[in-house]
Amino acid sequence: MQLRSPNKFVLQSMSFDTGTRANMCSADSILTLGGGSITDACKLSALLLENVQSPITQESISPLINPMNSTSPPSHVRPPTFPMIFVPTTLSAGEYHSHAGCLDRKAGTKKQFNYPGMTPRWIICDAKLASLTPEWVWLSTGPTANQLC
Repeated sequence: MQLRSPNKFVLQSMSFDTGTRANMCSADSILTLGGGSITDACKLSALLLENVQSPITQESISPLINPMNSTSPPSHVRPPTFPMIFVPTTLSAGEYHSHAGCLDRKAGTKKQFNYPGMTPRWIICDAKLASLTPEWVWLSTGPTANQLC
């Protein structure tokens, strides 16, 4: 996955037919290994599984946008219930928040999705795995964590 731009990758991975989606839902959780982009993509995927029928398009994502400064989530949106397990390998700290960001390259803006159910059930911090992250990636994620504070 490309850094800081999960939108197109979420759309590509979620744009399969309804039968395939139904089979995927027989899984008991989603596990990620990596940094903020994959964490946000997982959160957005879980939100889409609850709310959007295939095929998933950019237009079907728009009604789910809910910025962090909004007073409450839209009532028509069901929060994700799919259990998520995150194993972070960067400093981005996105796994500790109930929101996800997604860069819309076409509009040139980052869209925000903020729902209580978008927090993972488990976060597994493993120093050995984190030590395998390339230094340039590790160092670039520190400022990102500060932006989220």
